[in-house]
Formats: sequence, structure tokens, C-alpha cells
Amino acid sequence: MLTTPVRSGFVLTRRRLAAADATGAGHRIGERRFTLRALLDQAPDETLSWLSGEAARWSARHEDRGPAGDIVLAWWARRAARTAQVLAAGTAARPGPRGPGEPAPVTARHLGYRLAAAGASGS
Repeated sequence: MLTTPVRSGFVLTRRRLAAADATGAGHRIGERRFTLRALLDQAPDETLSWLSGEAARWSARHEDRGPAGDIVLAWWARRAARTAQVLAAGTAARPGPRGPGEPAPVTARHLGYRLAAAGASGS
């Protein structure tokens, strides 16, 4: 879902994924989904934090691109902002043993489900 702009609200290019080296995970060359999955597997919290920042950056970019009141840009900005919010919430869930009431660990597959359930892929 993160590599599909209409679902996430932002464009995640190979070049920006290469910039994710700041997460501390090694960059993988290949299609974006493969690269993203590798980053999430190697450094989930750092990658989610970076992705949240990317989504927030795109939300601001959408808001700044046109005249105030543009409903299309507002829609894109809301979509990216919601994705940023869901990703930021995902950084609190860490892999490993869970106690009662602790959130489930974040995996690439579950991240897509969380985005869909939270409305990031809705209208």
C-alpha cells in the first residue's frame, strides 16, 4: 500500500528509499516493495519513523502546491497526513514477546492491514 500513491498519499521512489540509509538498515536494490520489506525487516522502528516523516513531508508539499481551498490537493494532503499518523503509531509496536494488552509486532504485511483499517486507503 505504501508504494501506491492513491492509497498512501505520497510517492515512494527508489531514490527516496535509497535515502532511507539513515535508518541504519542496508539498502537493497530491486523493486520498491522488496526494498521496503527489507528495510522493515532490518530496522522496523527506524523505517516506520522515516516513512512517517516522508508522509508528513508529502502532506505539507500537497498543501503548499496550489491555491487555498483546492479540494484535490486537500484530499491528497489528508491522505498523506493520515498515513503519517498510522505509521507513527506503528513505531510503538516492537517485535518480540508480548504481554497482556501489548500491541502486535509490526510486519510489512500487518502494516498494510493497519493502513487499510485506519482509513489511509479509504476515501
